[in-house]
Amino acid sequence: MLLRNPPSARYILPQEGDPITCLQLGTMMMTPSPTLMIMLHGYGSDGNDLAPLGPRLSPTPEHTITYSPNAPLAHPMIQGYAWFALSDISPEEVRAGCLAQAPLIQDMIRTQQEKHNIPPERTFLVGFSQGAMLALTTVTTSAHKQVAGCIAFSGGLFTTLTTPPQEIPPLCLIHGAVDDVVPAARSEMAAQTLGAADIGVQLHIIPGLPHGIDTAALDAARHFAATTSKEAARP
Repeated sequence: MLLRNPPSARYILPQEGDPITCLQLGTMMMTPSPTLMIMLHGYGSDGNDLAPLGPRLSPTPEHTITYSPNAPLAHPMIQGYAWFALSDISPEEVRAGCLAQAPLIQDMIRTQQEKHNIPPERTFLVGFSQGAMLALTTVTTSAHKQVAGCIAFSGGLFTTLTTPPQEIPPLCLIHGAVDDVVPAARSEMAAQTLGAADIGVQLHIIPGLPHGIDTAALDAARHFAATTSKEAARP
């Protein structure tokens, strides 16, 4: 599926000395407080993969800053990147990797918010597959609420909640029903765990969808971001 950006969007190349190679997507004329979309790609991919989705999921498509970095580790076999190493894809390995890298993402969010003067209520964290697992760990282990909402495509929750429930933002879990890479049961179990902890969570299982993102998944994510943004803006 071809994903197109709003006509006013432009690419901003990484500056020399940036700690993480990234692709930023901004607009020619920004509002005083645009939406910041931070995107975490999947295992073996790169920042270019999710960058076009930033404006499409943003509640302010024409006024969006998308930060879509490459993960810090080179994939051992293909030309891509990983947030943490995977050998046997065991829950223990995923848990350890997510806990090790969550502080990096928490610092990344804070740095981008300060750089662009964007508050948490105008920030969304989005992840796919390994990036979704890391995103969920990031927002459920942070000392305080850093984002308005978190969208996790084809992920799962592998870590224990340490953030107070009132400091965990609304969560949207989206998963393909026929995903043979990360079973949809992972998102279903995550939704049960989060719901039992009285955390706001939406679960969308997309019929016929394998390991990926389709129009129905995008629609669910876009609707979540729009409604969550309105709620976050209320006094």
